[in-house]
Amino acid sequence: MTIGTCPACGRAHAAGAEVCPHCGEPLTAVARILAGPAGSRSPRWLEQNRKAARNLKKAEALSSEARFGALLDTDRRRLEAERSLAARTETRERRAVLLAGILIGLVAALASGALLAILF
Repeated sequence: MTIGTCPACGRAHAAGAEVCPHCGEPLTAVARILAGPAGSRSPRWLEQNRKAARNLKKAEALSSEARFGALLDTDRRRLEAERSLAARTETRERRAVLLAGILIGLVAALASGALLAILF
């Protein structure tokens, strides 16, 4: 038989319960005095929520650090791909210039050979 709800977590508790079976919050004045240290003025549920908030903040910081690390890794891979592409492009351009120079030289040699054959 339930007689009420816990002021901290809102769940039902049994008749005569001095503490909430779900969150541990004292339900009676005597239980509050016995459960809490002499200097503590904040309810147990508030302390539990503060602790949960600290843990959540730590977890979020770790998640943020992991996301930032993943972004840095992605950026590093992108830069490596761009450098590789630039190196391949530069190699192709050098080969094209070299081939054009050879072809121009051959055409010039053939033209001068033909000119010499005409003249002599």
